[in-house]
Amino acid sequence: MSLNNHHHSLRGFSLVEITMVVGLISMLALGLVVSFAAAKKQVALDDVQASVTQALERARNRASSGVGNEDHGVYFAEDKIVVFEGSVYIEGEGEASTLPPLYSLAPADTAVIFSRLSAEADSANSFVITGPNEETRTVSVNENGSIYVE
Repeated sequence: MSLNNHHHSLRGFSLVEITMVVGLISMLALGLVVSFAAAKKQVALDDVQASVTQALERARNRASSGVGNEDHGVYFAEDKIVVFEGSVYIEGEGEASTLPPLYSLAPADTAVIFSRLSAEADSANSFVITGPNEETRTVSVNENGSIYVE
């Protein structure tokens, strides 16, 4: 019996097959990265909307509780939100929160004042939050002081 009769066929993957697999894995990874980035921006926009809503609720709650025996309000600038005490916003007073870069509020330079004890708003208004991809969220306040997220 000859040892040369045993022919073992060792076959590996060709360069083309390996390149195809690496290409497919790369495309899947890119899709995941893009999806993750979009989800991250969505969460950031939701966080800004929650900040606006919480500021309005904080001012309304303080007014309805009669804190400081004053009205309470929220001032909206394009890049910040300020919760303040009194019936008029005075620059530099109150608790300010800055919006993340690339996010904006409209209308800017607007205040919502909640009346002491009744917590009614001085006027109805809607605030539009715009994110980096031009996606928007809206928070509205009616004259009764109710806050709605749209």
